[in-house]
Amino acid sequence: DRTHRGARDAKSETLKAGHCHDDHADNWHYAHTPIQKWVAGLRRARPVVLTALAAVFAAWPVDPRRLAIAGFSDGASYALSLALMNGDLFTHALGFSPGFAAPLGQAGRPRFFLSHGTEDQVLPIDRCGRRLAAQLQKAGYLTIYREFEGGHELPAEIALTALAVNRFFLLKPM
Repeated sequence: DRTHRGARDAKSETLKAGHCHDDHADNWHYAHTPIQKWVAGLRRARPVVLTALAAVFAAWPVDPRRLAIAGFSDGASYALSLALMNGDLFTHALGFSPGFAAPLGQAGRPRFFLSHGTEDQVLPIDRCGRRLAAQLQKAGYLTIYREFEGGHELPAEIALTALAVNRFFLLKPM
């Protein structure tokens, strides 16, 4: 059993917002991580990202109306959560095989590109990618979602599609 010790006993504290929790999905640690650990991680990540962005803004001419955040797997979950929390900063987010989004609040209206493999054994598509895309669309966010035949990966074709969507989003600022 690869879950954290005691995680099954802490179901009431386990992440509930858009996650892919399942008693049999023991191969992904966030699915069984108490909410306090996820929140602590996101609280630590947010200022690091914002500090890094401030340094970039100071060093290079950046158009703040054209700023994206992206990630794969756990990084996608963080990227999507940060975009939802900072939608007034990030105009869009790209998430490749995300597990969930659990923002600590919401601001702005970022746009989203998500992709997920139909054979993903790490973050199963039904409980993760499909569910998250549907939740974002239901909440009124512009969401482009692409599935591909494959597992927990980022195929070249999806990467090229994401680059095209990213370019579109960049050329059409909100």
